[in-house]
Amino acid sequence: MKKKVAVITTKFLEEFLNNSFNEMNIDCDFQIYIYETFEDIKNIYLNIPLDTEGILTSGVFPAQVIKKSFQENTIPISYFNIDDADIYRLFFLILYKNRNLDINRVYADPLGAFDIDLNKYLQSNHKLDYSEMIEPMVKNMSLEELKDIEKEQLKKHVTLWRNGHIDISVTRFSSLVEPLKKLGLKVYFPFPSHEYLKDSCMQLCQKIDLIKMKENQPAAINITIENSGVLDANLERKYINLHEALLDFSGSSLMEYVIQRNALGFEILTHRKKIEEKTLNYTSCTLRNFLKDRLDFKVYIGYGIGNDMYQARMNAIDANREAVINQVEGSFLINNLNELIGPLGLPSNFIIQDNISEKIKSLTKNISLSPITIRKVVSAFKSMSNEQLTAKELALKLSITQRSANRFLSSMEKGNMVKIIDERRITTKGRPERVYKLNDQ
Repeated sequence: MKKKVAVITTKFLEEFLNNSFNEMNIDCDFQIYIYETFEDIKNIYLNIPLDTEGILTSGVFPAQVIKKSFQENTIPISYFNIDDADIYRLFFLILYKNRNLDINRVYADPLGAFDIDLNKYLQSNHKLDYSEMIEPMVKNMSLEELKDIEKEQLKKHVTLWRNGHIDISVTRFSSLVEPLKKLGLKVYFPFPSHEYLKDSCMQLCQKIDLIKMKENQPAAINITIENSGVLDANLERKYINLHEALLDFSGSSLMEYVIQRNALGFEILTHRKKIEEKTLNYTSCTLRNFLKDRLDFKVYIGYGIGNDMYQARMNAIDANREAVINQVEGSFLINNLNELIGPLGLPSNFIIQDNISEKIKSLTKNISLSPITIRKVVSAFKSMSNEQLTAKELALKLSITQRSANRFLSSMEKGNMVKIIDERRITTKGRPERVYKLNDQ
């Protein structure tokens, strides 16, 4: 099936792009959406079909307008700029068609953006990696600056022409070509080569394929009934009620779940995209909220994502174990990178990373804490801007008691994993709070 790609561009480029797409052997269904100015891009984005899998824009500016306007956007975006070869090719075409042209009477905004003199550029055979130069500049621009740049460049071209300083304009903004022509200017635009355009399309296709691969990654949910390992006359009733609730929760998506009973509860086999939907991108746990309203007993939930189903199932079991150990209202998730995320649905939700430093790893042997506990504490430190914590702050981060936090920090201090760097007094009474920092330098 062809990938559905929305192409956001100008009327000036529409015919060129249609012809180029027809010549390319790319498995995409390109739908072109026209904007007149960057102000139009927001509405175009809002009106593209929901099944759009990728967005291709004519230049980095429209792409950045989308990214700045819709920071929650998950649709992959690629764009085609102009490159050094395109600029060179255009300038020699201009010189060929205008044999008596004074090159000093040409204004080229692709070069003007970087204060590069056109005459020196051509004489010195200067190489301009336009994409690498323009991208950092555009990324640092605010949304308002992005929207205003068209107007500023239009004004500059027109002012130079009306003041008699130029005879020819070269612009990288396809949206300015027609307005400048209507005013009577002689305008050139550096069209991208078919090869460059095709490369941009292929990059977008790769992004789409990567997202699909991630969405289809194996995933599992492990749901256990509280105290299911002990004798309980009502245990079978709980199993039945839980199973019915899970079927209701699945609803119209039942075909995307495999629900199976195990010794302690139920296991659901699914895929990553469904987990992301049900956890609101790993920030909440809609399943827990649903079951809490339906059941008169407590359950624990762990989510797992893996590179294969075995890893996903093991991660779900480990994540469920975290929920049991922590005894909090939220659930936990372990992804294919072995990062523990949670508690989902609580303010203290954060990512517990697996990539702790080699020095920290070497010190764990001398500490009477589990590896996962150490990872959680280290990740809590790393989540702070200054990588410093008090016991009270650690307790809030991990949703544990301050007594447990003190015990963790005391054990890690004895093992030389953390060090006390300060004491902080919150009130005039009582002991000051110790401020700890990781000893990983």
